[in-house]
Amino acid sequence: MAANTPIYRGAFFSTGTYLQEVPESGMLEISDRITFTTIYEGKHSDCLTAALFKGVYGSSGPVWNLTGYRVLTCTVTKTRGAHGRLTTVWEGRTSGVSSGPGTSPTLPEDTFDLSPAELNPDMKRHPYWFAGYNATPSLNAALTEDEVAQVAQVPLTQYGKADNDAIKAKFANLTSSYRIAKALKLGNLLAKGVETFLLSELEYTWVHHQWTIPTLNRRAYLETVPTSPLSSALSGFTSLRVADRLSESNGYYTITRKWLCVAGSDNRFDSTLYNTANAP
Repeated sequence: MAANTPIYRGAFFSTGTYLQEVPESGMLEISDRITFTTIYEGKHSDCLTAALFKGVYGSSGPVWNLTGYRVLTCTVTKTRGAHGRLTTVWEGRTSGVSSGPGTSPTLPEDTFDLSPAELNPDMKRHPYWFAGYNATPSLNAALTEDEVAQVAQVPLTQYGKADNDAIKAKFANLTSSYRIAKALKLGNLLAKGVETFLLSELEYTWVHHQWTIPTLNRRAYLETVPTSPLSSALSGFTSLRVADRLSESNGYYTITRKWLCVAGSDNRFDSTLYNTANAP
């Protein structure tokens, strides 16, 4: 026999091959996932031929029943001469694997997240226009919704700027200079093209994993966020459930559920528009 032809003792890789299993093959690792490693040696060319692509499903072989597993990584190394080693790491894929190595594989833990969310309401809805004068709350400095609408209807000057004289004339009956000042401020902002304002709130995200395709939510409706390590931080918030996101990887499904959360119980998420019956 040629010097470069290796001789091994152990189970064959499969019928018709000369790759044989080495003693350290058959390692089971259980952590956030279950992996099972098989190692075979033989000619380097045979190792290359027997290498499997990631994602290939396992089956019942001469030694190990890898039904319910699929390839995570496959490595071929060349040592001395024509000698090669084929190392395949199999990942547990489906629940209820009882005939193969190990127990039923586990899924990743659920994760929860609170992140800033930027809402952009209409500039004419900013609380400033409807609030009293901060320094002296007793002064009447609040505009009505009708007065705010009237400011928005005042045409711009021929130079594309707010017509302050027209705004003052429209509100000539106002006795509060603070209200007139607010009307002028609003008119000038709208003339500059400022149509919205930034409202920073929170987005609550729950990422869950399961073996089967879940039922997806595609509507927007009022719903209290589920109990989690972060849910207590949302005490006093109003939360709006939005559509789910679904992805698949490594044989299991990942569903991402989200809620937009605003402080207090204002009318931003109206209960008539966003109840479960009328949800769009």
